Parts: sequence; structure tokens; C-alpha cells
Amino acid sequence: MSAHHSSLLTVYQPRAFSAVFQAGLIAGFLDAIAAIILFYNDSGKNPIIIFNYIASGLIGPSAFKQSIPIAFLGLLLHFVIALAFALLFFLIYPQVERLKLNPFISGTLYGTFVWFIMNFVVLRLSQIPNAPLSIIDCFTELVMLIIFVGIPISLTIDKYYKQLV
Repeated sequence: MSAHHSSLLTVYQPRAFSAVFQAGLIAGFLDAIAAIILFYNDSGKNPIIIFNYIASGLIGPSAFKQSIPIAFLGLLLHFVIALAFALLFFLIYPQVERLKLNPFISGTLYGTFVWFIMNFVVLRLSQIPNAPLSIIDCFTELVMLIIFVGIPISLTIDKYYKQLV
């Protein structure tokens, strides 16, 4: 059995599922809290708008008309995305030896990867209108994704695989 095939099979083991779920929840929670604090600090507006914005990627501008129910959809989508990135890292971790060297470096690289995928794939495929980003916004988002998504996912998945040895 190939290493790739065996890593796919481990997704179905309870401990593997738990590690991916935990990594996704931690990253989703930390990223959401950071976004809420940053958004409120910058704008003073109700942070529910963040989750309406996320939902608007799926349902379009009407997401801003129904605040609370659509915000819950946006929150759900936020966590689905975080879980998807956790699962992707889980699947590539055994295939890329360099990921195993240092979870902080791996997390930094993965957070950067997540930033690129979110900005140049996910947002481009969504119904969210393309908006120019300032250098400061790009840098802030990048740092947030490294600290609150990439590193927590890397640490959690690294811990799982090290317990297997």
C-alpha cells in the first residue's frame, strides 16, 4: 500500500478525524475572533457583517438584507472552509517531508498558502465583487492567516502524526 493511500485511509480513523476536526475548529475559532476584533476596532460596526460578507460569497449581495440567519450561514461556511484547510494539511503532511521539520515554519508556509488560495481562488469563484486590497490589508490578512490558521493547523496535525510513531 502506498503512503498516499494509507494517509487517506487514516482520515477515517476516529483519532485522525478528531485531529482534523480539532485543527479546523481551533483555526476557525481563532480566525473568527481575530477578524471580529480587527473589524470592530477598525470600523466600530457590528461584526455580524463579517459573516454576512462570507455568506454573500455563496448567495450574493442579498446576504446583507437578512442579518442573523444569513450570518449563521456565513459562520457555518467559515468553519467549513477552516475544516477543509485542516483536512488538506492532514492529507499532504505525510507526503511532504519538509512539513515535519518545524510546525511553526510549516504553519507559516501553510498560512501563506491559505492566503493565496482564499484571495486568488475562493474569492474569485465566489459572488463577492473583486475589490482592490491595500498593501496593509494584504499584510494584515496574511499575518492573521499565518498566526490563527496555518500555525494552529500545523501544530495540531503535527502532534497527531508524531503520536503515531
